[in-house]
Amino acid sequence: SGLSTEGRAGDALGLEWALVARGASTVLASHWNISFTTAVVFFERFYRGWLADGLSRAQANRRAMLTLRNDAAFASYGMEWAAFTLIGDWR
Repeated sequence: SGLSTEGRAGDALGLEWALVARGASTVLASHWNISFTTAVVFFERFYRGWLADGLSRAQANRRAMLTLRNDAAFASYGMEWAAFTLIGDWR
């Protein structure tokens, strides 16, 4: 989950920040509750794009989002495709 609270200086303090602070090079997280179906399809498409197709993490993230957004089967899921953010090393 990418949910966070505001720190004293206005910065976001949450799991994403903690992971990066402890050395994670990249974090892909959702910022609101989404269906299990959307999460599974998103991550399958993300990892296929990144690991199997050789895209950068940023390109794989974008492709996964666009695929869900444009897939008629997910039209009833609303804006769930937009819940994900990629922070850190985008390559």
